[in-house]
Amino acid sequence: MRYPSRYDFAVKSTLTLLATLILTSPAAAQWTQGAAGRVWVKAAFLRQKTDKRFDELGDDKPYFPDATSDARAVFIDVITGLHKNVDLWVQASFFDLRFSEKGVMGFNGDTLKSGVQIGDIRWWLRWKLTDLGGSTPIAIRVGAKAPIGTSPLDARTVPAGEGQWDFEGWGEIGHSFWPLPLYSIAWVGYRARLKNTNKLKDPSGEYAFLTEVGVNPTSKTLLKVTADGLFGRAWTVEGLRVPTATRRLLSLQLAGSANVVRDLWAEVGVKFSISGRNFPNGAQLVTSLSSKLPFAR
Repeated sequence: MRYPSRYDFAVKSTLTLLATLILTSPAAAQWTQGAAGRVWVKAAFLRQKTDKRFDELGDDKPYFPDATSDARAVFIDVITGLHKNVDLWVQASFFDLRFSEKGVMGFNGDTLKSGVQIGDIRWWLRWKLTDLGGSTPIAIRVGAKAPIGTSPLDARTVPAGEGQWDFEGWGEIGHSFWPLPLYSIAWVGYRARLKNTNKLKDPSGEYAFLTEVGVNPTSKTLLKVTADGLFGRAWTVEGLRVPTATRRLLSLQLAGSANVVRDLWAEVGVKFSISGRNFPNGAQLVTSLSSKLPFAR
């Protein structure tokens, strides 16, 4: 097996992208569906192709010579109203992950790839606690990630899942500045990550946040700026604490969306990596379609 240490790093650094994609889900989460039976659906496509990375110390460096990480993902979110203040949110994901290296002078190159695979399944329950006069909703959200995606013990395969259960909780607050066509939101959360017994790895817990400001130039368009961050603690691998395995990422996303027809909205945006540790460093293209289902109330 050639370059096992390089391939191990490629798998780890490409897979860490999956952890941040959860933050690309619908940001207006503290506004629940408002009635039992209402259904909202979003399909998002993400692409990140880069030859740079944040290393174990947080420095911005290239991958190994002539190496490229290419990650593509599709996320399907379905949010169903269970009560006027309670939603069930389920997210399925599909990945095509690749790490290519040309090798010395263009020879002996190789490519690690996952092929198109289903990723881990996530779900949440969201409860809107209050509106504070109708303009400042506050909500809490709890959820879990089930390790559905493959996580093989194969140094030549990029896994589509992380291989362990996660449990998380979020506090959410938003504010509408009506009559100005402007809103802001903030999330703060913690993700408890269980041990991956197959790989003898304990990824430890992670803190996360998201803030967003959006404006409606017209009734059928939306522009928004989103900042999010992920801050993990040191992993334990085969019983040993590994401080260099800590992962962190701070990102900024610029996006715009438009009402295509009826309840259907299309969105396009770019997400930039500001700083990080043990993460690919490169812009992500994010596109999506979202709508309330026609038969929903």
